[in-house]
Amino acid sequence: MTTLIDSWEDIDSDEEVEDLVEEVSKEVVDPNKEKREALQKAIRNLNAFIFTNNEKLEDLKKSSKELLLNRKKTWFENNRPIQGHWLYWLFYKNYLVKFPEKDTIIVNGRSVFNRRGKYMIPEWKKKMIKKVYSWGKSTNTKSYTMEDLQNWYPTCMPAENFPRKDMLKLLGTTGAPAEQVKEYILFKWNEIKETVEIREKEIKEKIEATKLEVNNLKKELELLK
Repeated sequence: MTTLIDSWEDIDSDEEVEDLVEEVSKEVVDPNKEKREALQKAIRNLNAFIFTNNEKLEDLKKSSKELLLNRKKTWFENNRPIQGHWLYWLFYKNYLVKFPEKDTIIVNGRSVFNRRGKYMIPEWKKKMIKKVYSWGKSTNTKSYTMEDLQNWYPTCMPAENFPRKDMLKLLGTTGAPAEQVKEYILFKWNEIKETVEIREKEIKEKIEATKLEVNNLKKELELLK
């Protein structure tokens, strides 16, 4: 059987005896140890949850910036050159994965199958990406390059890199009538804007509720020390 010491003779002084008794007491009499460790683990997990949701908020802010969601609707409606670039950015940066087409949409007050979103838009995307790619290869690079469209989100690209007359052509690269394309762009811009606002509100509420829970656990932990 293993013992803490082989003999009392191994202890040099009364002070060492007191230290040993105190040390053993601490190891044996600590009913709150497991609870403290459980609270500390819970706090770490909750902080990780807060961190993850803050990252989600930052990603939504990036989406708002790149998709011009903070701009006024009237400004966006009247800016046709920007609309074409916006649609290209939506397709090229795979924003339709982050903000997919809904199965149903409301038309004249009725919920109907989103045929345009499920069938037409994927075809528009293929045609636009292909057209702009071939267009970029054949266009004088002094006018613009593919890198300009792919690296600069709408309104961020210098005007001299991509002239207005060239940007206007983007609306025609889907193969669909320009007005039909414009109507979809405005519809999708508004839909994404509403989605981002809802997601931001939900995430912020989760973060605040979690912070409150963390503070309560910290107070409980402090009482156990």
